[in-house]
Amino acid sequence: MNDRLVAVICCPSSDSPEAMTVTRQLIEKGLAVCANILPPGHSIFRWQGQIQEENENFALIKSSAALLQPAIERLAVRHSYDTPVVTGWLADHAAEETLQCLDEFLPLSLNK
Repeated sequence: MNDRLVAVICCPSSDSPEAMTVTRQLIEKGLAVCANILPPGHSIFRWQGQIQEENENFALIKSSAALLQPAIERLAVRHSYDTPVVTGWLADHAAEETLQCLDEFLPLSLNK
């Protein structure tokens, strides 16, 4: 796997302050380079045998391929939800400037 690939993580939260808190922790720990907190969206999901509906904020977090799994694991344990749905994937393409940003701000030993 090319560890220089950009990884994107999506993480729903019950509100904007929680989304900001968990993403800030990732950036402070060097597991992500930036995050965008999106305005509330309406989520429909199955929980405890029932269909539920809630408004949630979503964080889109940018990291590297090498840090994708550690970042997801940290989000999952720091999240207030009993079972947070934290997903991540690798971007097929990224601007060279974006890759340079990863190189500059994420731990070099994990990013090369």
